This record gives sequence, C-alpha cells and structure tokens, in this order.
Amino acid sequence: MSSSEEKWREELSSECALERYGLLLVPNALTEDQAHNIRAEIFDNFSDKRVVQLQDLLKTQSLVSGLLSNTPLNNALAQAFEGEYVPLPNFHFQLNSFTQAARARVISGLHIDAAEQLQQRNREIQRVRPHWLNVGLYFQDAHNGGWGGGITVVLRSHKCVRQLSLVPLIGWWLAKFAVRVAKRITPTSLLFDVPTRPGDAVIFDNRLLHASSVGQKSIDVLAQTAKGHSEIGQRHLAEAEGCEKLAMYCFFTRPESLTEVMRQNFIIHSERQKLQKIETEFDYRAAIESQYKTQFSGLFSSYNPESLDNE
Repeated sequence: MSSSEEKWREELSSECALERYGLLLVPNALTEDQAHNIRAEIFDNFSDKRVVQLQDLLKTQSLVSGLLSNTPLNNALAQAFEGEYVPLPNFHFQLNSFTQAARARVISGLHIDAAEQLQQRNREIQRVRPHWLNVGLYFQDAHNGGWGGGITVVLRSHKCVRQLSLVPLIGWWLAKFAVRVAKRITPTSLLFDVPTRPGDAVIFDNRLLHASSVGQKSIDVLAQTAKGHSEIGQRHLAEAEGCEKLAMYCFFTRPESLTEVMRQNFIIHSERQKLQKIETEFDYRAAIESQYKTQFSGLFSSYNPESLDNE
C-alpha cells in the first residue's frame, strides 16, 4: 500500500472516525489466514450463488461461527454504541457482487442503508449518532488484482443527509432528493475507496453514501457489456475469469431499538416481497425466520418473528 493509503488507514481507525467520516476501520478483525480459509470455504461451497444467507451457512457453521464474536470487532462496536448492542438477521456473504458499482457506465449503486427511514421521515435520521450500524468484512484487499475488493464511500455524506433533513418545512424532501441525485451524478473525485486489507472490517453509519468498489478490470467489463443495465454487467463480472470478490455484511443495533429496526429493515421488505411477488437476491423473510430458528452461534436468539407479526 502507498504511504497515503497507510495514513488513511490510521485516520479511519481513530476513535473519532465514525462521527467525522461516517465509518470506522477495524484492522485485522480476522487474521489473514482466517480470511483466506473462509474465502476458500465459501467459494468452494457456494460458487453458484451471489448472496449466501444465514440459512445457507449451516453446513459451514463450524467455520464461520466465530466470525462476529472476535475481540477487535466487539470492542469497536461497543465503542460505537457506547454500550450494549445486538445483531440483526441480515448476516450474509456477497460473492462477486458488483451490482452497485459506482464508477462504471451503468446505473450508479451509491445508496444509503437508511433509505427506508428517510422515506418514512423517521426522526432517527436527524440524530448525531445512528441507532443502527452496518458492518462489512472483506476477504481480499481493496485492489483485488484490479477488480476491486472493498467499499467505495462519499466521506462525510452522512452529515449532509442529516443536516438536509433538519431544514424546516422542506428538509425531508431535500434529503431524499440529494440521495437520488448522488446516485446518478456524483463526480469520481468525491468517491473514496477505503484501503482495506484481507480480514479488515468497516463499521459505517447507515446514512453514508456507499457502493461496491470496482477496479479498472471491472470497469472495462461493465463498459463493454452492461449497456446501461447494471444487472447484465453484474452477470458478466460474476463469470469473468480471475474475478473473485467476497464480502460479509451484517447490521447491529442497541437492544432497545431491535423491534423498531426489525420493522423498518426486514418486516416492511418482507411484506413487499410477499404482496408484490418481488424476487431479489436477498430473501428478507427467510432471514427473519433463520435468526429465530437457527439461533446461529447463539447470536440470533432474541427475536421471535411471530411476536412481531401479531403486534
């Protein structure tokens, strides 16, 4: 890595990074050997999938059971939440997922994870500290042989979303409009590839604009094949020789916010999939049921989906 990337790694690992930049880098959340072994295991067992969810992981449970219970990540999350936290059931791996590539000649994938809360004008958007956070764990370095292997962000964009939402009368409209515009015309100069190494984790604010990072090889494939449609380009990238990218994502929240965050991020999406017969790579209902039924590694035992449905 360059000296500039090393300086950014140090800066993004500092205690104030989450509030200042919208993300916190957790170096060596896994050792390089652990990252290599998990990467090999997932690609050996699920090479035909793009998203591997909790219910798919039972046969590799012994390998990934300690993934979310390592000390560096736990310490960082405790610091971020200033106390207790619990996981949400979107624990999943993404294999060769470049659908949200922000730098290609396709529909931009820049987005915020709190889009549903923004749509609902949820006051949590306006808080300085978010009430839930996303964690990404990366199993190759950010360059990944020219394909891209990590996350691209717009640094400090979480502050913009918050500040716009606070504008009297038109704040919510302004914030939603800004996010829509950012998806389409964000200049390359504002995009920042987080300099991750294999085994690094990134904790990021749910209002931060982000997308899958892409390298020049990915850009070339997308430019030649996508023709303005990201899904076509994604399929070509997934089949490209030498392109292997693996990331794991999961949400965390405070215990007292669990029911609310579950409703906003899982129940609503689950009902939409059911009523509108929407087919997506991520099955929200299966995720909800898996959390309760599998009690994966003892992490997902605090939520009964039936209790929420009946409320």
